[in-house]
Amino acid sequence: PDLPPFIATQRLFHLTAPRQDRLRWLEPPWFHLRRRWKRPDADTARGREPGRARPQPADGGGARPPAATLTWEDPDLAAQWGAPDNAWDEVVDRARFLIDPSRRLLCVVDDAGLGKTKTLEQIRYLRGVAERRGHLAILVEFADLPLQVAGYMGRTPTSTTAGGGQPLLIARLCAEQTTFQMTPDQAGELLHRKARQGLLTVLVDALDQTNVGRDGWEPRQAAQILADFLAVFPQVRCVVSGRPFAVEFYRDTLFTRHDWHFAQLDRFTPEEETDFLGAERVAAIEQLEFRSGAVPRDLETIRELSPAVLRQVRTQADLYTLCVQRMLQKAREKQPIELTQGRVHKLLALLAFETVRQGKTAGIGAGLTDPALDNETVEDFVRGIWKRRQKTLRRDGYESVEDLNEDLGRLAALNVALDPGVLAIPHRHDPRAPQLTWLKFRNRTLQDYFAALWLAKYSSSTAERAWLRTHRHVRGGWGQHHSHAGLYEFWRFLAEMPVEVTDHRLWIRSLAGLYLWDGASPPAPRSSEMLYRSWRGMLRRAGELNSTQTTEHDLVEATTRRQREAFRRFETGTDGTEPLLTNEPEWPEQSVAAARLCLDQYLLQFPALCLAERPTVAPWRDATRPWFTGTRAPREIGREFHDTWFRPVPAGQFWMGDATSVHDDEPQFVAELKQPFRLAQFPVTNELFALYAPRHTESFEDYQKYSASPRCPAIDVNWYDAWCVATWLHARLPTEKEWEGACRAQFWPEGSTPPQPTKFWFGDDEEDLRRHAWYGRNSDSHTHEVGAKQHANPLG
Repeated sequence: PDLPPFIATQRLFHLTAPRQDRLRWLEPPWFHLRRRWKRPDADTARGREPGRARPQPADGGGARPPAATLTWEDPDLAAQWGAPDNAWDEVVDRARFLIDPSRRLLCVVDDAGLGKTKTLEQIRYLRGVAERRGHLAILVEFADLPLQVAGYMGRTPTSTTAGGGQPLLIARLCAEQTTFQMTPDQAGELLHRKARQGLLTVLVDALDQTNVGRDGWEPRQAAQILADFLAVFPQVRCVVSGRPFAVEFYRDTLFTRHDWHFAQLDRFTPEEETDFLGAERVAAIEQLEFRSGAVPRDLETIRELSPAVLRQVRTQADLYTLCVQRMLQKAREKQPIELTQGRVHKLLALLAFETVRQGKTAGIGAGLTDPALDNETVEDFVRGIWKRRQKTLRRDGYESVEDLNEDLGRLAALNVALDPGVLAIPHRHDPRAPQLTWLKFRNRTLQDYFAALWLAKYSSSTAERAWLRTHRHVRGGWGQHHSHAGLYEFWRFLAEMPVEVTDHRLWIRSLAGLYLWDGASPPAPRSSEMLYRSWRGMLRRAGELNSTQTTEHDLVEATTRRQREAFRRFETGTDGTEPLLTNEPEWPEQSVAAARLCLDQYLLQFPALCLAERPTVAPWRDATRPWFTGTRAPREIGREFHDTWFRPVPAGQFWMGDATSVHDDEPQFVAELKQPFRLAQFPVTNELFALYAPRHTESFEDYQKYSASPRCPAIDVNWYDAWCVATWLHARLPTEKEWEGACRAQFWPEGSTPPQPTKFWFGDDEEDLRRHAWYGRNSDSHTHEVGAKQHANPLG
């Protein structure tokens, strides 16, 4: 209740081209290609350093964000077209612009989900409070427009029926909370009087609704009658909202007959997002690294979530699933179509997966002179899908490619509400025709989500799993060290897809390539991040976790159980009668058994490769990088780690933190370890890490410069790599408290007098640090081999 219904500061752009040129700027797909806007860096826009905490505003907000910089997406193409440089201008005063009487007719045009409906609600509010003479602003949907002029408010003030029913605006006025006691005749008289005085605005939302299934209702005719109504009542103001293709669709029937102005919306700034959602929800979604793109439609769904539901959301995929479900629900309410919800999801997933797999994420549609689209017709693309998947599609009830095209035509009607994305636009001359002119996901996140859903719920064939194997080492943007970054969001959605929306067997088989032993030479690298992101879901499908177990402690406990089970299998299976590792298992029918198979296969790799007396398989060693993989036998490396590396750390109290540090550390306090544990005496070395990821160095040109020996610590390792290799080695990462206690090595029993704290375990003198550690001042800017005796603290 304390959140605003709309954000009054959302940036707005006005099309300032001459009247004769305006519609040219709105032709799809030119609208999407010609003009883009960029704002300053998000952190800079917040007025803070990158990575620092969000400041508490001192003045309660209200400051205008930095001005946007308009720029061409393709400057060369813009120059080739000879396009003017001043087509879209930023509106300085949004509220004044929206109710300016000099712009009688206004169209708010943009992709779905950017807040067009909220903008109409703001106009309605502003009309009511800004006009002292009592301006009426009535909001209707395009699908409700009448097919005769009298259907708006009757032929005369006292003629309040049209075709046997009540005129649209009269019915809306009588239903208003402040005017519901009016009779239809009173409402008609009021409307006609306001129309003559120029105090009536008709707000028409969702111009995109071209096929709503109403008997006898034709969208072009409805647009024609709206234009006639505005001609009959020249003092009436009108604001409509829709997507660019809707403007093109009604070009002749509505927009060329009057002097229309056009405006488009920007996404929310970080401050606007906070105002719209509230600080608690913003903090929750930031923790999930949710990338909404500040799209109001997604944010509106998040705003509607109860705190209890939001607390159960653990991943970006969980949250985006809720957004997609709500989005499609609203779409079907606005645009009834003859497709079940399950069929809608499956078709969207099929289209998204096929475009992602074929690298056609920019879209498909030959003949539109759109350089971003693949030079292929949608018809050819759909025929290709039919040829490859005919057997599966026939099981879904499609007898021919024409049947499939017909359902895609129905699906296209949902464009009016899909998060800003055009999927398959019907041919502009007939909205009900099955012909499709182009296919394009305007929102890549939506495309990646549905592509992942295809593999998680509908299909996971051998060919699709082979395709996944070619980029299962996907990494996000990390300077120059990234791989297949364009597929990062797709993989993340696949790894974190909620249990509730997947076919467990298909999801498990799709992710199995991250878990199973790859005996190829060389093996395909795998993404530690995606393995970690899928780990909790794999444990849930294996029956090791339930929906209420969400803490890291729950994850550690469940992982430890699987580690023990896998090691038990290793100890009972080393006689060779049971093949421990396989890359093409016979999949159990039960998903629980299949998930446990994946987990156990991953956890069996280290003991089977490096601890067995007679390993049946050996890890691949990179002969061109002996400085990384080393020359020692894997069993020698594994046995050394397993038998000699770990040192006991006692329970007890110790000093934690640093009162003298110039860094943002905790203040010094007494901490306590309740349970003893064991910690490896060395960092993980290159030769040990190479057993897990033998091709790790391939993405780093200067790796050898900084870590030049098999016995040097592994570097260029992110947190996911560290977690995965620790789990693979049948260990875990220490907590911060465990790590600091073991490094300080200054424990005392509870109840004893604490010793005087020192900066290092050996004292306070930094000069002594040169004898006890490699660090910036003595390491010559590279790592050194582990094992120097003088570096060991009293715990070893």
